[in-house]
Amino acid sequence: VEVIAPDVVLAGSNAGLHQYNGAGVTLDSNWTFGPCIDIVENGMGDVFALSSGSVYRKNLLGTEWVREEVEGMSTPYQITVANGNVLLSAAEGLWVRNVGASWMPLRDGDVRAAMSLGETWLAVTPHGLEQLRSDGWHVIMPEIKGFHRGIPTADGQRLWLFGEKGIWHIREDGKGLQLHGTGGAPMVDVTSATLDGAGALVLSTGDGKQMLRIPLLDQWYDLRCQPFQIGKIEAIKGVRSDSVWLVSEQGVIIAALGNVHRLNQPGEGKTLGLSSPQRGQMLAHGEYGVRQWSRSNGWQSLETMALSAAEQVELRRSVDSIRPGVTVHFDDWGWYSLSGQRKVKAHLEPRIVVLEQSVSQVREGEGFWLRLGLPGILFPSDVTLNYQLNGGAPQPVGSDLRIYIPASSAGEQLLEVRADGMTTLAYRFAVAPVWWRDPMIMLGASAVLLLVVVIFTWVRLRQLRVRRQWGKERMKLERMALRLQMNPHFTFNALESISAFVLQKQPKEAIGYLNRFAKLMRYTLESAQDSLVPLSEERAALDHYIALEQMRFSDGFQSVVALDPALSEDVHVPPMLLQPIVENAILHGLRPKIQSGEGQCLVSLTYRLHPTESDCIEIIVEDTGVGRLASKAKRSGDEGKKRSAATNILQSRLKALHEETGKAHRVLTEDLDEGTRVTLVLPLIEG
Repeated sequence: VEVIAPDVVLAGSNAGLHQYNGAGVTLDSNWTFGPCIDIVENGMGDVFALSSGSVYRKNLLGTEWVREEVEGMSTPYQITVANGNVLLSAAEGLWVRNVGASWMPLRDGDVRAAMSLGETWLAVTPHGLEQLRSDGWHVIMPEIKGFHRGIPTADGQRLWLFGEKGIWHIREDGKGLQLHGTGGAPMVDVTSATLDGAGALVLSTGDGKQMLRIPLLDQWYDLRCQPFQIGKIEAIKGVRSDSVWLVSEQGVIIAALGNVHRLNQPGEGKTLGLSSPQRGQMLAHGEYGVRQWSRSNGWQSLETMALSAAEQVELRRSVDSIRPGVTVHFDDWGWYSLSGQRKVKAHLEPRIVVLEQSVSQVREGEGFWLRLGLPGILFPSDVTLNYQLNGGAPQPVGSDLRIYIPASSAGEQLLEVRADGMTTLAYRFAVAPVWWRDPMIMLGASAVLLLVVVIFTWVRLRQLRVRRQWGKERMKLERMALRLQMNPHFTFNALESISAFVLQKQPKEAIGYLNRFAKLMRYTLESAQDSLVPLSEERAALDHYIALEQMRFSDGFQSVVALDPALSEDVHVPPMLLQPIVENAILHGLRPKIQSGEGQCLVSLTYRLHPTESDCIEIIVEDTGVGRLASKAKRSGDEGKKRSAATNILQSRLKALHEETGKAHRVLTEDLDEGTRVTLVLPLIEG
């Protein structure tokens, strides 16, 4: 509704635009744009009205509505006049119509309402009530959201704000006090409010159960109990700040939050007043005597002494105290409650406050600034301010009331701001460390890193342990396989010799050969599962082998064994490792000379400590055979394969033993003037 003149009122509704001209209400036929959401007159002869999607304007003296172009606006909410300017609130933002008749955007985003507070502008947004300052919009009351309307107070310095979140009284500094019903219940869903001719706020709620007049913040009239509705009030008795009993020309009336209830007359004659001797008890005193009210039985007579004239006057007093600071009254306007708890200070105490901090979280190594305020000071520029940071040298505060805090180390900081005649402001703020130096983050990162290292180490060690275990198993299996490859090779040669003795009808020699062969085979089988055997057993087995070869070749060669006295009897060596070397010396070195009858044939074995490596032993096999070059030239293809197989098996065994133990296992071959020398180097293992 917009009152243009005492006899001209415009009202918008879902049906369109209506006009009251003193004689009746008519529908404006020139408004053809559907429901009229809002309407306002700018005080300069122009009326602005909102449809569901546009703004229209017409002159009071004209009849035609003209559409206003507002770029970017499609969903208007409210239009109002603030400080002589027309403000348009919409889902897309806030616009102001300047003197050039163009709409200028003031703010982007959803704005449900806008109004003036003194010389500044306010806007209700999803963030709350915001105020436009020199450096932009700032939220001053985050609890005020939704659709609201503002009505400036009679002096224009403060603001009544009512709507979805109830009714608020906004003072000069932008801080607001939410008003509650006379009983303390929040006044929500206030649908309509206006100022009367005396400057008091008159309002009603959406349910229509409260009609109030508020001349002052602490003085609230219940308009439902005005004299023209209940008769002239003659006495009052308060029950609570929102509930009273009244005596009027029409009888006894209960006025409580939400209803006004008239009771039957207590008796014949005039009611003088009411009293409540104890909680929950209400007595009526009159020409009929004293009556007590009960909800079940109504008024009941009580026998009591008649009241004196002074007591009768007391019953008819116009003031009743509910509790300290809260009283109920009545006058020619009706009854009202008076509570000092609703008062808002007209003037603020002079003090220093921090209005704004440029960052919400101060971090180490980053500077920021603070903006100060001086509420209660009419002329802030006349006040001299100084500040100290952490007890340092005093520094002056500039005229813009801003303080720049340079980058500082992490921890709690203290800023003190002083001015003559005002309490020193002690502003404490915490400087957080950079994220990677935050103790919790460092602790968490260290724990994660340690966990990763532990898991990686455990996995790696487990892999190495499994790999080592499988490596040992593989070496053992390879070693056993190589020995099994060598044994059939030797067995084949031995069976050839036995076959030759039998064919040559030499049974005695055949039996002796078989005896030694059986001992050698028994040793070979017994040592098959052992990785090491005593050197003495290995020497004995080798002696059997050499004897077998001597019998085979009819004592065609001699053998010599030399044992180093310093070599312990407890030395252990891998089994059947020397046999392929001795076999090569006899078969490929000595046999050609034996067959040709040229020169002396001799194979010698030397067991000794290594002369330069104290942790090794040396086993040297020398023969006086034809040597490697002559042997290669004379041997047949089958003999070459046998020798190559024996040599390869030996090299493979030595390599496997070296990988398994990590110790020296090697063989060296030298050509002599007559024959060949093979040196086998093994680790010195005792016990």
